[in-house]
Amino acid sequence: MRVSSFAEAAREDGAAALNRVFQEYLIPVAFSTEQLHLHISYNDVDVALSPIWYDDAGAVLAAALLAVRDTRGWIGGFGVAPEYRGKGYAKRLLDSVIALARERGLTTLQLEVLSENAPAIALYCGAGFKATRSLISVEATIAEAQLPRGFAYAPVDEFIEKPQSVAPGWQRESASLRNGAASTAVSDGNGTYALFRHNAALAQVLKLQASSSEKFAALAQGVATGYPSQRVMLLNEPEESPLLRFAQEAGWTQRFFQYEMRLAVR
Repeated sequence: MRVSSFAEAAREDGAAALNRVFQEYLIPVAFSTEQLHLHISYNDVDVALSPIWYDDAGAVLAAALLAVRDTRGWIGGFGVAPEYRGKGYAKRLLDSVIALARERGLTTLQLEVLSENAPAIALYCGAGFKATRSLISVEATIAEAQLPRGFAYAPVDEFIEKPQSVAPGWQRESASLRNGAASTAVSDGNGTYALFRHNAALAQVLKLQASSSEKFAALAQGVATGYPSQRVMLLNEPEESPLLRFAQEAGWTQRFFQYEMRLAVR
């Protein structure tokens, strides 16, 4: 086995490595070269601390992405190639990532895991991770959207530092927004707004403030405007957030359910 890192891999090879270890995953995951680049830059992934393991034939065996913000770390990708699963490599890889986090001086390490991924949950719990909260992703397909009356596009920077009632997950923190994760904002000028970006056929909402299901639905129209049929997703919204109730009342559906887990590294 040869140990390397994403810092040593060409960008296209890094994307191929992640796609390899996400084969047969519970939900489809596929990174293009550009998507991996954006994932790394938006979320402060440290490529030098992100391992890629190769088998003796040079094929990808396992890979993980480790992001760093101050003394916090986030595992933004983790997996073992299908033919090597169930042979102890996942535990070895996780132990390696935890050791890298400790050497880097991090105090906490966090991740998200699908609620139905029992083997991964058992792995993380065995390493000392604790589930801290539940995260729900919801989506809707908005057809022939029109910007609602009173709403307009606005600079993203106006909203990045506005406080939120519920702390966001890593990919939706202010740091990700400052890194350019949201490209567009729509607002009514009275405290109702959404920050989002379009990825191929999907619009991902990174930050949203609404006080009712009607305003939530209006924001969805604003996000989808300009596209004949647009999937809009609110990723990893904490279970206690009122936005989930608004989404349900507006006819959105649950896409997947994850646990946010944390480990005290030292």
